[in-house]
Amino acid sequence: MARAARDLGHEYIALTDHSPRLTIANGLSRERLLQQLDIIAALNEDMAPFRILSGIEVDILEDGGLDQDDEILARLDVVVDFAGRFGQTLYLRDAASGVDVLQFRVTQDLVDNSSVPSALRALPVIGEPTRTRSFSFDKTDGHWTINGLRFDPNRVDALPVLGTTEKWVFQNPTGAPHTVHLHGIDQQCVTRNGGACFPYETMKETWLLDPGETIEVKLKFTDFTGRYVFHCHMTEHEDDGMMSQFEVVPPTVTPTPTRTPTPTPTPTSPPPGSGASFHTVPPCRIADTRSANGPLGGPALETSRPADARGE
Repeated sequence: MARAARDLGHEYIALTDHSPRLTIANGLSRERLLQQLDIIAALNEDMAPFRILSGIEVDILEDGGLDQDDEILARLDVVVDFAGRFGQTLYLRDAASGVDVLQFRVTQDLVDNSSVPSALRALPVIGEPTRTRSFSFDKTDGHWTINGLRFDPNRVDALPVLGTTEKWVFQNPTGAPHTVHLHGIDQQCVTRNGGACFPYETMKETWLLDPGETIEVKLKFTDFTGRYVFHCHMTEHEDDGMMSQFEVVPPTVTPTPTRTPTPTPTPTSPPPGSGASFHTVPPCRIADTRSANGPLGGPALETSRPADARGE
């Protein structure tokens, strides 16, 4: 990332992390921070005049002190303490040019009385996978690739169905670490290198893959259809093509069977000489004439058929 920033013409980048008190986010301990600062110092010497600025989140303790000691604070490039600055506007100024590059407006004077609960909520149930896909974060022909392919905005490499759950397997056969980042979906770790996942990575959106590692992740495709990207979150890797696309598609709707109505037979005329006689009757009004008092005042219907209707 630092080399990519330098190659793009930047003079510096800033690297910071969470306070060690933020245990949920696995904040840097004192030992890990000192190790990081040693690495940054070596990189700054190797990449001069480009510089990596180092920082750390600093919490104010109840007694007014800080949760980082003076030795560490002396090695950091940026330490900002806004205590007692309520209502003020402060600036981060580039000492070389005199240009203000960042403004801070201290608009609240708060006391942090938050606490971490003894138990967090259970993981949401996102279903069992119905399909497995594998993706290798590799290097091909000198370029960072996924399954041997560089990013193409016109190519989609997976078509998961809305509402389904899949298992995706990420592999890193290279000698460099990768951070696999997926957009727009719920994600849960299933296994890391064939064993248990780290305690802090049960449900995330970015997955660290050290060289030679394999991680299995369960994904639930909910809410929206459309195209989304997944990629290595290291800038020089994704910029070089270590990025792909998946498209969430609607489920296939099975049409409800519709009963075909039975056609009404069309009457046909019998062949000549079949022994029956037929008469064409013009349209007429049907009335009840079985009573002399009927609407037409006619006689009652006869019980016997006319001769011509009997075929006589």
